[in-house]
Amino acid sequence: MAAEISYDEARALRKAGKILPLSTVIAQAQVVKPGKVIEIQLDEDDGQYEYEIELLDANGRVWEMEFNATDGALMDLELDD
Repeated sequence: MAAEISYDEARALRKAGKILPLSTVIAQAQVVKPGKVIEIQLDEDDGQYEYEIELLDANGRVWEMEFNATDGALMDLELDD
């Protein structure tokens, strides 16, 4: 089960070099699916940090993406129904 990370925890993880800056992951998300970011969440699941990003594309579709917060790898991409 994933646990949401607070802003203060995220800032400490970033300062410690354990996660990538949010701006880096948003830039990667924009390459995968250009559009407007509408929601971002940082979670910890089984010891792994993940950014979950929801993005609205030019056609009005919402995409959900999961990125590894440590190395920026795209882990999942889904069209939200």
